[in-house]
Amino acid sequence: MKYSKNPVFPEGFLWGASSAAWQVEGATAEDGRTPAIIDLNSQTKKPYADNSVASDHYHHYKEDVALMKECGFTSYRFSISWSRVIPAADREVNPMGIPFRRAGTERGRMCRLSAEGYQSAEIADRSIPEINKV
Repeated sequence: MKYSKNPVFPEGFLWGASSAAWQVEGATAEDGRTPAIIDLNSQTKKPYADNSVASDHYHHYKEDVALMKECGFTSYRFSISWSRVIPAADREVNPMGIPFRRAGTERGRMCRLSAEGYQSAEIADRSIPEINKV
């Protein structure tokens, strides 16, 4: 994109990163997570790596977020693997899948990064009452 002058961003503009669970989460067979369609699809892409390890964000999210903060990011939008949170057709919530989801934010899938860590961003409140009860 070419600008004739430097763009001006509004006060409070959120500079950040985003990720998709299948790209970064890994740990596809841990803590009650069941296979998702994307897991099966990624296994057909040999000789390339599948998403079972990815960048192992599931085990390293704290270090990953620290790196984002070090880079000056102020927000992080992420997705979660629903097959970790609701792994079966009975729609029962998997209690082992909740801590990872909550590690980022109590109420959404976008958070602001601050010196204190994650903070929920009101602009992306995706509260799910059934899950928040667990």
